[in-house]
Amino acid sequence: MPVGACSERGEQIGAERVILAAAVRDADLVLTSGGVSVGAHDHVRDAIGALGRLEFWRIAMQPGKPLAVGVVDGRPVVGLPGNPVSALVVAELFVRPWIRVALGLVGDGREHVIATLDEDARKDPDRAAYLRVRVRRTDAGWAARPAGGQLSSQLRALSAANGLLVVPAGDAAGRAGQAYDTILLMPADPLDDA
Repeated sequence: MPVGACSERGEQIGAERVILAAAVRDADLVLTSGGVSVGAHDHVRDAIGALGRLEFWRIAMQPGKPLAVGVVDGRPVVGLPGNPVSALVVAELFVRPWIRVALGLVGDGREHVIATLDEDARKDPDRAAYLRVRVRRTDAGWAARPAGGQLSSQLRALSAANGLLVVPAGDAAGRAGQAYDTILLMPADPLDDA
């Protein structure tokens, strides 16, 4: 790597340390988005470790594998993934419950149901998947259908979803006709035929 590139990277890491150090002085929780993966411009994870303690990095879930959680000057710091879908799903599953606990509230504040998947949905077999789905009530119980594409870059599916259907690690796909734990992000309309 050229010397100029090393110097530029060091300056960027230094800038992120300064910003992070300032943020923890005035906040109960510091939340960042991006900069926690393994790319040339991902410096947030290093800044957390340099200024404090990195508790963990990376989780076996889809979307949202890059997640950095640490403590700097006694303040929790959460580095969300930079991809918008991953950041929103990880915030829903980790940050929202943390804030509720900090406020003295119980649980994640979401309704959890068992929904039967209408069609197959592929996923990475090594990670649990939180599929963006349209959930509806039927005479037979709860049903769910993928809200669109499940790639981390596909915001449309997230905006169309009213639930996250959880397919465990080890499964290569969510299978049509199988029932899964599902987190409702908003009330499901019994008339919704998704």
